[in-house]
Amino acid sequence: MKKYATRAAALCLAVLTLLFSAVSCGNRQKTLLTLEKTKLSVNLFEFFMSRTKGTLSSSYYFGEAATDDDFWDGFVSMDGKTYDEFYKESVLSAAKHHLAAAHVFDELGLKLPKEKLDEIDEEIAEYIEYDADGSKSAFNAMLSAYGINVKMLREAYVMEAKTEYLSEHLYGAAGEKIADSAIEEYYGETYARFKQIFLYTYRTLYEKDADGNAIYYTENNRIAYDKSKIQKKDAENNFILDKNGDVIYVNEDGTVAYDKQNGKRATVYDANGNAMQEKYSADEMIETIDFATSIVEEKVKEGNYVLFDTLVADYSEEKGKDTYPNGYYITRTSDYSSGEVVKAVFEMEAGEVRTIHSDYGIHIVMRYELDERGYANEDNEAFFISKDTGTYVFLPKLKESLFTSYLAPYVERIEVNESLYEAVSMKKIDPNFDY
Repeated sequence: MKKYATRAAALCLAVLTLLFSAVSCGNRQKTLLTLEKTKLSVNLFEFFMSRTKGTLSSSYYFGEAATDDDFWDGFVSMDGKTYDEFYKESVLSAAKHHLAAAHVFDELGLKLPKEKLDEIDEEIAEYIEYDADGSKSAFNAMLSAYGINVKMLREAYVMEAKTEYLSEHLYGAAGEKIADSAIEEYYGETYARFKQIFLYTYRTLYEKDADGNAIYYTENNRIAYDKSKIQKKDAENNFILDKNGDVIYVNEDGTVAYDKQNGKRATVYDANGNAMQEKYSADEMIETIDFATSIVEEKVKEGNYVLFDTLVADYSEEKGKDTYPNGYYITRTSDYSSGEVVKAVFEMEAGEVRTIHSDYGIHIVMRYELDERGYANEDNEAFFISKDTGTYVFLPKLKESLFTSYLAPYVERIEVNESLYEAVSMKKIDPNFDY
């Protein structure tokens, strides 16, 4: 459903421009891209441009600035390319991709399922009903702002559906048809593995009692006492109770005796809900750095993975360090908390060790060789299995890469009507947020 607040205004504008658009669309239905018998009109190209402009005009990108001509005349890079040129080339690349896919789809004799065609027709019918009050003519007028009419909109949707179905035909909906050899090659070229000895240079702040000691709680948020200690009593030998009505246990020095083994500390959070932390003092920092240096100089041996495993177990302060027994598996774009570590790992050779300082602490990192089929190891599921699909997280990217390579020879054969291409501009098309 579209926002009804904008429909009335859009419909009024559509009615005013209806006569003009009915003429102009017919005159401008010329072929921009050709691959043998498969063609893509300049109108569809403008439609794809309008989508890109809509995306760029959103708050997630450039906002309203992308609706001004001055924005498109600005330079996106040092090579003198304007935003208009840059994004027009981006749309051209995507349009060629769809045209090549549609050509191969037809060449292979594939057919879109009737259910998919019905789905497309139903979607367009809903647009006409809800966005143009049931008037196909009025909807055509609305679409003219994006260079197309209803027939062309269906053509665009069918072309995109052919791209999707060809990809599924070749590789499966979730990439399940991709050969193991291709998966193994992608894994080897894309991933790196490392383990680390991590030393904190900050501490998390926890709730403390009047004596400055961290308070430990039970699972039901009552204070967890070490009941092997002394029950606290007043001068009249009565038990002293806490706010929950539980007897307080104390150590011989009078401090509260908490059950540190079974209880948990409560983190202090700021007004924004972030866990509060404090950096180590200068003396603590020096002590931690010296300790890290001693580990590297006196214990670590580059290339000795077995020894490093032992050092990780003995010295790393990382929480849950046993969670990933085979180490971390990362790509250059992994969302790992310390970007410095990701950058360094991909600069390192297998067996090499580096000490890396980040906002979180000191990382003594060794890069490991990738283990064979590490992506299929259950211990590594956190890095490779999608919680949403249950398949390998990298399959969509691999599928896209393989598909692009598959279509490349066809893309190279596409002929471009340069005069038509030069005439179109991101400035001349309206931003398309809906279709």
